[in-house]
Amino acid sequence: MAKQNKPLKILILDDGRQALPFLRSFKRAGHNVAIACGSKLSTGYCSRYPDKRLSWPDYFKDPEGFTAKMFDYIKTCRPDVTVAVGDVGAGIVARNKVELQKFTAVAVPDLETFD
Repeated sequence: MAKQNKPLKILILDDGRQALPFLRSFKRAGHNVAIACGSKLSTGYCSRYPDKRLSWPDYFKDPEGFTAKMFDYIKTCRPDVTVAVGDVGAGIVARNKVELQKFTAVAVPDLETFD
């Protein structure tokens, strides 16, 4: 990602190891990064790269709670970009993409493509 004049506020959903290269790349490009994790013991939560660590309901155990928390955060904090790097989080975002795009750019395919 090319360095922007103004740092972006980026929200990364999913806290598996696959989030780490995203965290590192976005931080090195000078962006402000928040990560939403289902556990404070997750790899993403423990990483040195996030500016903000969010402990949300685990999307495997409580997808409705995760979705509600995601909407609350996005409507309140208005990240410039929301990125879901895992299948479950990406599915939740894809199902809610139309509504989410009113508040943030979403880096997931449309639901038909995702399915």
